[in-house]
Amino acid sequence: MTSPVRFLKKFLKSPTTIGSIVPSSPVLVATIMAAIDWQKVGVIVELGAGTGVVTKAINSIRSEQSVFISFEKDEQMHNDLKKRYPDIIMGSDAFHLDTELQKFGHEQVDCLVSCLPFSLFEASQQSQLLASIYKVLRPGGQFIAFQYSLQLQKQIEAIYDDVDIRFVMRNIPPSFIYVCHKQVL
Repeated sequence: MTSPVRFLKKFLKSPTTIGSIVPSSPVLVATIMAAIDWQKVGVIVELGAGTGVVTKAINSIRSEQSVFISFEKDEQMHNDLKKRYPDIIMGSDAFHLDTELQKFGHEQVDCLVSCLPFSLFEASQQSQLLASIYKVLRPGGQFIAFQYSLQLQKQIEAIYDDVDIRFVMRNIPPSFIYVCHKQVL
């Protein structure tokens, strides 16, 4: 089954957990990849891997020495990604980010890319997840998230001093990419 068809089926089955009816566009993925400072990436984390379009891009660009940890809660998509990318460490629940990272032997990461649909989470869940992400980022680390609205802008700007928001029209739906840097202490 093709990635877009699988994604649509998952959306129709569970619209409150899948954020879109189609996977991210190549333009959106390329914009995210271009935002990453690959020279500084030793450990990279992806949240909400879905069918793996961002996963594939990260895996093809990252250095062989880097560690890639990808989180996907949907069991079928998780297992599919595990089979397709055996060299990637697979986590399952982004809401247990710090404990799962510790289980894999990593307390801090250089870059975290989120494909999670924050708009589907309650305000308390959004705050909890954003705090966990900030906690696991090393000083100088990057947090990159794409969303379909600017709903998170105030929360993200309250956490990060350096926030760049990019708009990608060529995606269904059009998307905003938050590129954030954790301040170096």
